[in-house]
Amino acid sequence: MSAVNLNDDQAEAVTYDITGNLLVLGTGAGSGKTRTLTERIVHMVRSGVPPRRILAVTFTTKAADEMKERILAALDDDKATVDKLDVRTFHSFCFRLVSRFARNAQAMRGAGGNSEITSLRTISQPQILDILQECLAAIRRSHGDHSGVTRGVAGEMAKLIAACKVRGLGPDAPEVKQHPNLHLPAAYVRYEAALAEQGAIDFGDMIQLAVKLLEGDAEVARTFASAYTCILVDEFQDTSLMQWRVLGAMVNHPDSAASITAVGDQNQQIYSFRGADSRCILEFMRLFGSADRKCKVIKLRENYRSTRTIVAAAAHLLKAASRAGPKRSRGPAGHDTSSPALFSRKSQGQPIHVLEASSSDGEAALVFEQIKQLLTSGASRPGDIGVLFRNSKNNFVRQALMVLLDDDGIPYVGAGGSALVQRPEIRNIAAYLALAVDESDDDAFERVINVPARSIGKVTLSALRRARTGPNASLMAAARSLARSPLLKRAQRGAVGAFVKTIDAIAGAASGGVLDLRSVVATTIAASKYKSHLKRVHASLPAPTESESQSEAQTTARAAAARSCAKALAALDQLLDVATKFQARVTLPDAGPSAGRGLLPLAAAFARSLVGKPMVPEHALDLVAHDAVSGITFSTIHRAKGLEWKVVFIIAAAAGVMPFTAGGSAALGGSDSDAEEKLDEERRLLHVAMTRAKSRLFISFSGRPSPFLADLPPDALAHVKADDAPAGSAALRRAPNSRAAIPASAPQGFVTARQVHKTAQARAAASSSTAPPRGPNRPRPRPRLHSRPRPSAAASTASSPFASAASLVTKAKAKAKPASPFEMASQSRAASRPIAPELMASFSPPPAPPVQPAPPVPSKRKRTAPEATKPSAASAEVVVVDLTGEPRRRRPTRT
Repeated sequence: MSAVNLNDDQAEAVTYDITGNLLVLGTGAGSGKTRTLTERIVHMVRSGVPPRRILAVTFTTKAADEMKERILAALDDDKATVDKLDVRTFHSFCFRLVSRFARNAQAMRGAGGNSEITSLRTISQPQILDILQECLAAIRRSHGDHSGVTRGVAGEMAKLIAACKVRGLGPDAPEVKQHPNLHLPAAYVRYEAALAEQGAIDFGDMIQLAVKLLEGDAEVARTFASAYTCILVDEFQDTSLMQWRVLGAMVNHPDSAASITAVGDQNQQIYSFRGADSRCILEFMRLFGSADRKCKVIKLRENYRSTRTIVAAAAHLLKAASRAGPKRSRGPAGHDTSSPALFSRKSQGQPIHVLEASSSDGEAALVFEQIKQLLTSGASRPGDIGVLFRNSKNNFVRQALMVLLDDDGIPYVGAGGSALVQRPEIRNIAAYLALAVDESDDDAFERVINVPARSIGKVTLSALRRARTGPNASLMAAARSLARSPLLKRAQRGAVGAFVKTIDAIAGAASGGVLDLRSVVATTIAASKYKSHLKRVHASLPAPTESESQSEAQTTARAAAARSCAKALAALDQLLDVATKFQARVTLPDAGPSAGRGLLPLAAAFARSLVGKPMVPEHALDLVAHDAVSGITFSTIHRAKGLEWKVVFIIAAAAGVMPFTAGGSAALGGSDSDAEEKLDEERRLLHVAMTRAKSRLFISFSGRPSPFLADLPPDALAHVKADDAPAGSAALRRAPNSRAAIPASAPQGFVTARQVHKTAQARAAASSSTAPPRGPNRPRPRPRLHSRPRPSAAASTASSPFASAASLVTKAKAKAKPASPFEMASQSRAASRPIAPELMASFSPPPAPPVQPAPPVPSKRKRTAPEATKPSAASAEVVVVDLTGEPRRRRPTRT
């Protein structure tokens, strides 16, 4: 066997009885879970299990391809054996099952199912929105409302229906009928009927129909239960209850002899919004353990990725969970499925650096300086650094950091691939190419129909969608039809016809007009006139005439536009080189002149790889793209799962962002109804982000820190604070709404300068017999909803307002505890900058100056009433003592 360099726990899992059920539990990232699963597959093959009877399911196509590559390397490049293995995603497996029994699946859909349909097709997102727009419009018309339905409204309904299908909820489920969106039940029914009539299924139907077939059709259940001897599942913690039911129906069927091996980690369960349920791990022993079937839990305890400091801090974070980890579940034999304690044999490493700033721009600058130090010192390359964040929407720190990296010429990429693949012009060219080789690709059509601009607006697009009829119709077919139809105006027909000719020119080049893929891509760029489009878009800023002067803003904007245009044009030229390398590395059996299809298969594979739907398992595009550019990776934490970097920056780790406190995304309650579980998942999300780092970890925030940072061990942290003071006063920082300069070393407290100032004024007014006058433009103060408690009678009789202020500061200092800089994170309200005790000690309260009456102000108009000319008692100059001890005069007022 190939169990070389495996630790004892891994070796036990690899060599465990093939006929028994096995749950391999990790306790964090880097414990070798996927490697253990791969080695177990190799052990099964070498033990005599036919490869075609081994099923391995993952959650992403990339993970499935990587597993095949590892197995291929372990089997000494025995490609014939690896090709027989059934390694695929959950959705791919369920779609194959549903497609094989399409007539049975149609019958399962009820009265709306068209029994004459013998094959099922998937439906794209634009088609889903088209159907839902029609359904919602029909519902509105039934209520007398003839207004249209926007794509945004249809998109929100699509999210709700997808959330229902993830949880296995049909239109008649109580959760659906009681949902706040009153149109959901009716829209769900109409949507399902439309799909069934067209013989189409969406992403959620793949799992839902597979469950119905396996649990409700004996023939289907018997066929698939006896098809496999060994079933293996990677990332089992991300399994939904519907996927769990698929596995249970296959393994526990009376005619099944299949065993199941599941690999998971409870501490990385972060996909509840996609339906992932921790009960799948907790109930593993109950579902797959029985008296006549061996079942075992093996725990992996060693981390091979991160330093001991990072591992210990990540483990310490989980110990402080609101609940003591997931609930323990014991099977018939008393097996414990709780997570074990993780450890690392690597070096201690450097402490975790926590970067604090007062603003998003300051945080971005602080992170940028740390990155520059790593790069200039030679300790890291751009490709060794990952920048992770909770969410990308309104993430100003990420945007500001990208600007700084751009200005300094430091490359960066997205988690989906290289910088080249992430650029919009590259994805647009890929969409042109994809549409030319496959005219049914409506996603590609809608992306490029008006890029470059062709004066094709919403009216023309609506006409194209209405003209698309039949189950196999596409927007491209509708465009060919309407280009010669009087239903469109002459200008619209010309624009649509020009677009059709562009696609035909690209398709002609790919089908035999040129000899290599590079020429196909060059033809695509030329036919679409994309370079002219880029120059026109980036040159939209008008040049100043000789008589006018260039402002600094215009100069900066014009320089930025020129740089952006140059980058875009260089990316298109670089794409030609990528196409050449791609053709050299990829060999398809049905490509080439001898196959009679020209370069269409190769062009299709290239286009799909560019848009993230690779057709080749060798990851040729990834290799080519990373040959071209390697940079700092920006990614959300969810997308970074499964990846690793030498250095990781977790940015925007502030309160309100981590944990995320906005309204939950779950459409039907789910994990959002359990506040504790939601908080624990957010904690696990930070744990996943921390364990992406191999040697260095930085966590940054601005404003209030995340409360999770208070749960990290203080001895593992190094606190770095940005100097927010203006130039020339590095030792001072200014308190908000105050003239007092406060030393940067002032201790943290609960009393701010503004609070002291307001309290002093209020108590001075309370001790005086006459209230301060108010002018006509100063309205009466309104009561505050969150006001501080009223001062006691003893306090209100203080002889000096500063004595009261000093007592407040003294009380705040008495309550303060010497703790880590993140103690304030656990408080329920924001902590502002405090009054320094040294500053308060220097206050010498001067005597209150007497109030002098102001001379009467002569009137500028005639007054009919003689008493109006008398000076008012409220018309007086008021002198107020500031915190600095200097009097401040208020303008006289009159009533």
